[in-house]
Amino acid sequence: MKKQLLIILLGLAAIGCKKESNKPEEKLVNLQGNYHSSTTADFGAPVMYTQRGIITDASIINNYLSRKKITDLFTPSAVQADLLNINIDAASKVTGRVYIKGFINAYKDINGFIAEQSSSELLIKGNKPDTIPSTYNPVGGGIGKTQPITSVMLYPAPFGGFTISLPQLRLAIIGGELYLSELAYYYHYQNGTSYVYGNSYTYDLLNPDLTKELFSKDTIVVQQRLVKLIK
Repeated sequence: MKKQLLIILLGLAAIGCKKESNKPEEKLVNLQGNYHSSTTADFGAPVMYTQRGIITDASIINNYLSRKKITDLFTPSAVQADLLNINIDAASKVTGRVYIKGFINAYKDINGFIAEQSSSELLIKGNKPDTIPSTYNPVGGGIGKTQPITSVMLYPAPFGGFTISLPQLRLAIIGGELYLSELAYYYHYQNGTSYVYGNSYTYDLLNPDLTKELFSKDTIVVQQRLVKLIK
């Protein structure tokens, strides 16, 4: 009897292992092809992040933006054409160019590969780092999930000028379609008596741990704009 029971238990364990091993893997969308950005975007509502939590109340956020005189930063506007043009080949190589917004407006060539892909996002990395990467690290929480596209002034003359760092670019995947995710943000970092504030844009997906990285007096307002990539 004991021998029969042991055989039954072993059989059940084997069936359980087989079911586990036959668990279907996530089926990824084939993204091979040429893409260009559309001239329309889905503008999300501004969201406020503090150490105490996330605030979505429009009256509180609008009041804050009015006091800081930055409501224009989060007002829906026309989307510039050709923000992003890329080609993804059968070997997951990515080439193209992306338009960098900010105090320098210029295109940056993309020559890289798909480093990560899931059902909701795609990470593109360059084949090699820029010769002069940005060393600027703002105080406070990181807005995006990845190291952002940045532009910095180089000194001294005669070598002064702008360089653009594009270590990686993260795109959103929604319903099997690619989107360029632009984060417009205002930050006010304060720790003790010192503080720094400003606003900017970055192509990225929002850092899920943003609230955990803030000090008690820090405030960040972020608006996500999704620009569909047309194949």
